[in-house]
Amino acid sequence: MKTFSALITLMALMSTVAGFAQSSDPTDSHSPLRDSAVTYTLSTASLSQTFTISYFSGDTIRWEFRQEGCLDSCSILDVGSAILDSASVNPLREEDEHGRAFPVIQYVDLSGDCLQSIRVESGSRNRVRLVFNSCGDEGCYANDYGILHRDR
Repeated sequence: MKTFSALITLMALMSTVAGFAQSSDPTDSHSPLRDSAVTYTLSTASLSQTFTISYFSGDTIRWEFRQEGCLDSCSILDVGSAILDSASVNPLREEDEHGRAFPVIQYVDLSGDCLQSIRVESGSRNRVRLVFNSCGDEGCYANDYGILHRDR
């Protein structure tokens, strides 16, 4: 029964990913990602980050990450999709810049490249933390820059 359930989940995931591949360019101002998106930002003296999420279903999101003015003057534009991490049995928590904990829902990036997971604040979805893997351009992608806040 577990194998059948896993197969159904895999087929649904492949269908979702195939749909992403056919969707329009997320950088296009008329794309579906832009029409139903929630945007989060983080700005410091050395960089500016924008992270946009579009919720396609209860467990699948599409995302776009932009970064300007990073340490080595490199810019990043990356897009992808992620699925709800249902393997997390215990509730996850993150800390904001003031050390206060808040509950999060974790999504796991499907590409497995630079972005490892996306942790969105439960309920209000006002904050997000991005967790990165070590990837090809170490100077641009750091493990953690901080909490990105939802644009109003």
